[in-house]
Amino acid sequence: MRTEQFQGLKLLFVLSIVFMHAGMPILGEGADLCSFFFVISGFFYKGETRVRYRDYMCNKISSMLPLQWLSVILAVIVLHLSVNWDIIPHLLLLQSYIPEKGFEFFNYNGVAWFLSSLMFCYALSPVVYKVILKIKDKKLFLILLFFIIWALCEFVSGGYATWFIYVSPVFRLLEYSIGVTLRQIANNSNRIFVKNIYANIIIICVYLLFLRYRVFGNTSAILHSLLFFIST
Repeated sequence: MRTEQFQGLKLLFVLSIVFMHAGMPILGEGADLCSFFFVISGFFYKGETRVRYRDYMCNKISSMLPLQWLSVILAVIVLHLSVNWDIIPHLLLLQSYIPEKGFEFFNYNGVAWFLSSLMFCYALSPVVYKVILKIKDKKLFLILLFFIIWALCEFVSGGYATWFIYVSPVFRLLEYSIGVTLRQIANNSNRIFVKNIYANIIIICVYLLFLRYRVFGNTSAILHSLLFFIST
């Protein structure tokens, strides 16, 4: 399964984010759309054993950090933003680690919180991959991940709820782990389905489940995820 085979699907969600920010949501709200990208990012991680961890992370950092520096500098110049201490976490892509009270993680480059949380997921990818690889019943583990996400969405409230559910790298790591688990399930499938089609269907269904539990109720999502993953 090559990443090129998912470009059309990724383009659809990118355009959906653009339209959502323009006030014309197509496939859902921002949190749902971002969930898709964390899941599919985890799905693309293949447990690279030929690449040293240091080289793997240097490649990720070098592809993200310079663009973030450029976007922050342009934001300060073009938008005439005042510069204070909070620019440092933004320059280092650490803004998503800081709870929202007293700190604005949407400053400068507002969407860079996504890169901040994604970098956290990349850093823990080898650990997540090895842990999931040792789990025998991966479908049951997948349902457990959905249940944990449901419980957090249901019970986390108060001033830190927006930060934890929307921005927190720990919460997004759960979604990333779903993608890693899905990849291993698809690779180990003995069904006669074409794996490329199977993978696309899985990714779409996962997104719909995220959308469902946010729009139509959490209990419904857990039930549908249980039925879907047991039957596939």
